[in-house]
Amino acid sequence: MREFTQALRKLWTGEAVHVAGDFVTLNGARLAFKPSRPMPIYIAAIGPDMLRLAGRIGDGVALSAGCRPTRSGNRVALCTEGAAKDGRDLSEFRRVGYLFFGVSHDANEAVGAVRQKLAFVMRNKFLGANIKASGIPIDQEAVIAAIAQPRHRRREPARAR
Repeated sequence: MREFTQALRKLWTGEAVHVAGDFVTLNGARLAFKPSRPMPIYIAAIGPDMLRLAGRIGDGVALSAGCRPTRSGNRVALCTEGAAKDGRDLSEFRRVGYLFFGVSHDANEAVGAVRQKLAFVMRNKFLGANIKASGIPIDQEAVIAAIAQPRHRRREPARAR
């Protein structure tokens, strides 16, 4: 992630970039355009190490789905801890999170509108601790199994008319 982020920042200068890292290799790569200003890099982070890294190298952090608002402060504190190692000022550091919602006069229809997106996100095994801490009774293993089924074998929810 560190190499990737550094390579992106170099590419955005508009100059030819040469990087020979462990994960990123660029031999004179350059963008066909130069952004008018550097684009912010948000690091999507779940675990403590990635949250600390987000504080060290990112312009912001995208807090993972399933993270309760009351736990967000703990996640941001890990970003701050990481930033402190490099003496970074996080006054401009942004924090974002995932929010799924459905709007309808019918509650079942509203839930149905976001069910597939939520299932797709909740299939991530790394979210297990967040889901458990949320207190919402989600059988994550069942979600993972359902997502893994071939599409033609999945039961599609009934559609409201």
